[in-house]
Amino acid sequence: MEMPDRPTDPANDRALNGPIYALDIETDTSKGGLDPAKAGIIAVAISSAEGDHVISGDEISLLEALDEYIANLAPGIIVTWNGNRFDLPFITTRASIRSVTIGLQNTLVRPDHFQWHGHRHLDALVCYRALRTDPTQSCALKKVAIRMGLDPIVEDAANVHRLTPQRLREYVASDARITRQLACMKWRELQGFMTGKRI
Repeated sequence: MEMPDRPTDPANDRALNGPIYALDIETDTSKGGLDPAKAGIIAVAISSAEGDHVISGDEISLLEALDEYIANLAPGIIVTWNGNRFDLPFITTRASIRSVTIGLQNTLVRPDHFQWHGHRHLDALVCYRALRTDPTQSCALKKVAIRMGLDPIVEDAANVHRLTPQRLREYVASDARITRQLACMKWRELQGFMTGKRI
């Protein structure tokens, strides 16, 4: 088993001028789930040193509540797992479709460079993929989490819409939480991806 690095406490880690938050979304798999033109967001979780915050329900209300919650957090780093390609573009597309104004922006420094109400973004998947020693090793979130000794909630990703409301909340919170834990485990290395000084 791959041994994790010693975790840091994100609430006290000021190397990048702020706490670490992790974000994960779940989408309507009854409508395919992966295409934001067809499927909506049914739940989102933000994990921090203080715990997990989950928002679910009506999509317009969800997007508004999410943006307000992000805006009120102390400035820090939002960590995702594949957020460059999925979570953040999905959120921006759904907000546009639903005519909800949010503070999530692509800064155009790079096509994958997002900021949200002053929070910077880090896609931990990109970092873990670059850091792995075996290129055939899966970088799927739950597989990486298990390799690193974590205990994620596992469900059939194609049938998330069939979960009970409580199980959905637990599932999305688990994904956000393990994303944050994985970021903490490799934080020293991950910082290099944001500062441009790879370790």
